[in-house]
Amino acid sequence: MVTGDGAEGWVARAPYDRLIATCSVHDVPRAWIEQTKPGGIIVIPWGTTLRNGVLLQLTVEHCPDGPVASGRVVDDAAFMWMRAQAPPRDVMAIARAGGETHDSHTGLDPHVLGNDDAWFAVGVLVPGCQWATGQGPDGAWTLWLADAGTGSWASVDYEPDAVEYDVQQHGPRRLWAEVEAAHAWWTDAGRPARTQFGLTVTPAGQQVWLDDRGNALPV
Repeated sequence: MVTGDGAEGWVARAPYDRLIATCSVHDVPRAWIEQTKPGGIIVIPWGTTLRNGVLLQLTVEHCPDGPVASGRVVDDAAFMWMRAQAPPRDVMAIARAGGETHDSHTGLDPHVLGNDDAWFAVGVLVPGCQWATGQGPDGAWTLWLADAGTGSWASVDYEPDAVEYDVQQHGPRRLWAEVEAAHAWWTDAGRPARTQFGLTVTPAGQQVWLDDRGNALPV
């Protein structure tokens, strides 16, 4: 047992055949990959600011530019975030800051984010977006979206039996518009299950793909 920063791994006993993380990350630490043998396996709870999370199984291969880890979503796993990567916690504080809004309507029911597969894809395609809900009377409720990095926020007011829903958006990002575009992409792609997605991590960064490594998401 070693006490320390888990993101740094433990180079003194490397390389390892297997690495299992018991906290969620979004950016896979390079140390974990560099300290795993070629052919070794890394199992990680992985998430976005919108959805935490899924379980990734990555296999490490050593390449001329440095080790690469790649693999698929194999299951669900919602763990606490690694402290350094935890998203800001108070979504509503961003929305309460108010400001001038762009008002519109949408035909997309905010319940779509209750679909775990859509939720996963939208989380990848709309980075930095978090959510919260507020309950109203008689089945009405509001979906709140916020991006702490830009101070942008959006709200979508759900009313039972409605065919259109009121939308307010504030800030440099139009978060609900981004969600609509991401949902349209997921729908056009055939509504893929989250287990059809995978992640490849190289020294240059990481990329989410659908079905195979050559089919990267348009992020």
